[in-house]
Amino acid sequence: MSDFTKIIRLGTVEAWRGRRVSVFCKITLRDGRLSITGVEGPAPNGDAVSCGQIDMHLRDKPASEWKLAPGWNADLLARFFATWKRWHLNDLNDEDIPDDVTAWLQALPATDRQPAWV
Repeated sequence: MSDFTKIIRLGTVEAWRGRRVSVFCKITLRDGRLSITGVEGPAPNGDAVSCGQIDMHLRDKPASEWKLAPGWNADLLARFFATWKRWHLNDLNDEDIPDDVTAWLQALPATDRQPAWV
């Protein structure tokens, strides 16, 4: 599978102090190495509620607590977090990601909003 970078927006979720923020992720496959990072509420000044491996505190949040972005549903969200957990930095554990996994990641809905940064 060829290298790619994709920005996605999962939707909005309640963050710090009850504020709802958009959650964006950057998916990068380069030389067979998958990296996924995320940012909650990216601001133009470079600030954010949280960034990096945000999946650890979001993956168990029920879909009912999200306002999902267009094209997303509960099953897709759960599969995305499971894929992130299994394949992020795969080169440290497995070397190769199955082609169907990379094809699935490439087919995820693209962001519907332009983030300040990811």
